[in-house]
Amino acid sequence: MNNEKSNFYNENTFTFEETNTSNTQMEEIHNYIDKQIEQLKNINSSLSTADEILKFKNLLDMGIINQEEFERKKNELLK
Repeated sequence: MNNEKSNFYNENTFTFEETNTSNTQMEEIHNYIDKQIEQLKNINSSLSTADEILKFKNLLDMGIINQEEFERKKNELLK
């Protein structure tokens, strides 16, 4: 590896040769990263919804809200 390229190297980077396929490769990687981000957002969203339902279940168990209130809130969160 020459000194010029080593300035740009770490475990989170990569380089492309200047070819006609570079743009296609970069677009594929971009699409892959976008897909991974969306999957993580969905996981976080699901966890947040589950956490919210658990909070209301705890309120139900403590007698702070009744079963009807719990079911209503759960249905709202699952929409």
